[in-house]
Amino acid sequence: MAYSKDFRCLVLDFVANGGSKAEAARRFGISRQSVFDWLKHPPDHKPGTWPEREPEVRSGRVAS
Repeated sequence: MAYSKDFRCLVLDFVANGGSKAEAARRFGISRQSVFDWLKHPPDHKPGTWPEREPEVRSGRVAS
């Protein structure tokens, strides 16, 4: 099912404001995988509307 850009932004804003990915999935009736996918590849969301994510560090190196 294709979701609108506005809906995806609503979900991503929920997560950016402290909601968990699992809670976002439950609250908005979508799969957790959708939330993870949208976080990896957000819709054309305006920069600066959610906090920048810190790079993930594994074994002392920054993951790419």
